Amino acid sequence: MVLESAHNKFHKEKKNRHLSIETGNTKYDSRNNCNAIIETMTNTLIIGCKTTIIPNSVTNIGEKAFSVCGGPTSIIIPNSVMNIQKEAFQSCNLTSITIPNSVTSIGEKAFAGCSGLLSIKVENDNAKYDSRDNCNAIIEALTNKLLTGCINTTIPNSVTSIGDWAFYNCKGLTTITI
Repeated sequence: MVLESAHNKFHKEKKNRHLSIETGNTKYDSRNNCNAIIETMTNTLIIGCKTTIIPNSVTNIGEKAFSVCGGPTSIIIPNSVMNIQKEAFQSCNLTSITIPNSVTSIGEKAFAGCSGLLSIKVENDNAKYDSRDNCNAIIEALTNKLLTGCINTTIPNSVTSIGDWAFYNCKGLTTITI
């Protein structure tokens, strides 16, 4: 598949690139000068980079969209986003992340390997995920499973399980109290 091959090649070279799609392309766009490639029909951001601004019309952040891009350190996920696919931000330089109330699905390893992550927050009115007790983590509300943590995470007593990749490559983590 041509796009898949180009996607893999691009991920190796995208650290500080400017991303745009030619006018008239009906399959992909780079709306609002967002510095990203978006699949038009599904509103899925498929490739982002250090300076990407996610448009309010994006509903999905695709698999490996920001994976190993070297950045961003911080990104605003708009309330239009419902799905963050697997490995979307894996190994990015994120230092903080806020999950909006619109997100109903977070894929496996979405934030795995973000070794500089210091602050994790889920908006209070998210029905699927939370950061109860200001714990600095993403917890699946229904199962009480901690999905993503960081060096500043305090695991609440209500957590009943910890995801396989919750603390992957969490540099600086020296102790965890369970």
